[in-house]
Amino acid sequence: MKTEVAKEFNIPLSLLSTILKNHDKIIGSSDAAAPLKDRKRIHGQKYAAMEGKLLEWYHEMHATNLPLSGHLV
Repeated sequence: MKTEVAKEFNIPLSLLSTILKNHDKIIGSSDAAAPLKDRKRIHGQKYAAMEGKLLEWYHEMHATNLPLSGHLV
């Protein structure tokens, strides 16, 4: 049920309907072969190298069972 899913993720029902309606576009936008002219608001990573290092650091900290908070990240 859409209402149950919307409540589970704490999003409005209209947003869930929009996501479901545009499912193919959303999934296709991650494809590198998708034409850029069809994209409106989906942008690539601006700092891909930094995000990669941050993810690597996160995995290292998570492996040591240290508590991580949003402020620390």
